Amino acid sequence: MKQWIRTNRHLRQEEFLKAIRSKLSLSILASNVQDFSELEFVVTYDPSRMEVADLYDFTPQADVMAAGTIPGSNLEVTYQPGKIIFRKKMNIVPGTSWSGEVTTIVFRASVTDPESGFMKRIGKPEGFHFLEHRTVDHKFGIITDAYITPGNVNEPVVYIERLQRQINTFGLTDLEAVALDSGYLTPYVCKKTTE
Repeated sequence: MKQWIRTNRHLRQEEFLKAIRSKLSLSILASNVQDFSELEFVVTYDPSRMEVADLYDFTPQADVMAAGTIPGSNLEVTYQPGKIIFRKKMNIVPGTSWSGEVTTIVFRASVTDPESGFMKRIGKPEGFHFLEHRTVDHKFGIITDAYITPGNVNEPVVYIERLQRQINTFGLTDLEAVALDSGYLTPYVCKKTTE
C-alpha cells in the first residue's frame, strides 16, 4: 500500500511538471488578403491561465515585447497580458492577394497563483502579485494590522474596513490622526476618516 501511494504521488508530480513545461502554439493564418493597411489580427486570452513565451516563433530568440516591430519580421505588435494585436507591414501588388501564416504565438501554462492579481502601476513591478496593507502605531512602532490582497486591489478599497476593524478590536474611541501615503488619498477615504 505504501509503495502505491509513493508511486501515485510521483505520477501526480510528473503530470504537474509536464503541464508547467507544456506549450501551446497558435498559428494565425490569412487567406486572400489584398490590403494589409487596415487589417489587425487580435488575440485575447486569460493571462491567469497562460503566459506568452514567444510572439513570433520564426526567429531563434523569444520575442516578447510590449510594442514595436518584431526583429526579423514585417510584423508590428502591441502586447499586454491578455491581449495581442498584430499588424502586418506588407505591400501587395494591386490585383493580387496574399495567403499564408502571419505568425505562430507560443503560450505556456501560467505558474502563478490563481489568487494573485495582475498589478500594473507606475513605479511598481508589473505582473502577478499580492499586496500587504500594514498599519503601524506611530507612537510605539507596533504593527496593529496586516492584511493581504491580490495585487490588482487598490489600497482605498480595503482601508476603511481595516481601520474599522482596528477601532473595534482595540476599543479605540478617540483617534488623534491617521497618516496615509498618497495611494490612499481619495475623496471616499477622506470623507470616511472624518466621520
